[in-house]
Amino acid sequence: MFILALLLPFLGFLIATGLGRWTGKKGAALMSSLFMVLTVIVNLYIWNYVFLGKSEVWLHLYNWIAIDFIHIPIDLVSTVLLLICW
Repeated sequence: MFILALLLPFLGFLIATGLGRWTGKKGAALMSSLFMVLTVIVNLYIWNYVFLGKSEVWLHLYNWIAIDFIHIPIDLVSTVLLLICW
C-alpha cells in the first residue's frame, strides 16, 4: 500500500501517454486525473495510519551497490508533505 503512493502517479503518466493516442485528450486527462485521485486516497490512508496510529513505517526498496540499504522513512512529516504535494 505504501509503495503505491510512489507508483500511482508514475503509472498514471505511463498509461496516459501510452494510451493517449487512442483515447484522445479527454481520455488521457481522465486517466491522469483518476490516478491522481487514487494517489490522494492512498496518501490519506497513509496519513491516517501514521498519524492516528502514531507509528513510523520503513520501506526497504533495494540494495544500493551491496553497500547499504536504502530506506524511506514515512513519518508524520512525510505524510503531511504527501498530502500537500499531491
